[in-house]
Amino acid sequence: MKIPDCGGTLTQRYHAPSDDVDQPVDLPAAARYEEIVRALLINVANSDQRPEWYTESFFRRYAQ
Repeated sequence: MKIPDCGGTLTQRYHAPSDDVDQPVDLPAAARYEEIVRALLINVANSDQRPEWYTESFFRRYAQ
């Protein structure tokens, strides 16, 4: 599943030590992203099947 970029927010702007409070915040994109994550979490939590990690996933070690 490919996560949508939400208007370029994820690829054009990411946190860095040079960040300041004057950077623009795209609130509609943030709200859309939150709804995507919320729906994903609800679907995983309500599923009858446990999620599985890909064999090569870094995080797989924490699921065992």
